[in-house]
Amino acid sequence: MRGRKTGGRKAGTPNKATKETRDWINDFIMSVREDIERDFYALEPQQRIRIFLQLLNYVVPKQQSITPAILDDEQNKFDNKIVVIEGSEELQRLEHLRDELRALGVDDRTIDYN
Repeated sequence: MRGRKTGGRKAGTPNKATKETRDWINDFIMSVREDIERDFYALEPQQRIRIFLQLLNYVVPKQQSITPAILDDEQNKFDNKIVVIEGSEELQRLEHLRDELRALGVDDRTIDYN
């Protein structure tokens, strides 16, 4: 049947070949770790820094930059969630809660109100 999965691995089941390859690479690196470290420190400082920065990509997640468009979108989400009549009790409660959040250092534009 087209579009319907009828065999193979179940969703979420790890790929055996990928796991075996990763295990092999890990075992290999661990077995030559002292050689790798010795070679690393034998490099020129600029080369060591370049390699170190490249290795960081595998262990430290990259941060997403925040653009004004993203901030505007977040502010619009916040603004669109508040549909109240000025002077109403609901508006007063919301303003009070907003002020409390700001006093705690929370930027109310970062809150997901969904």
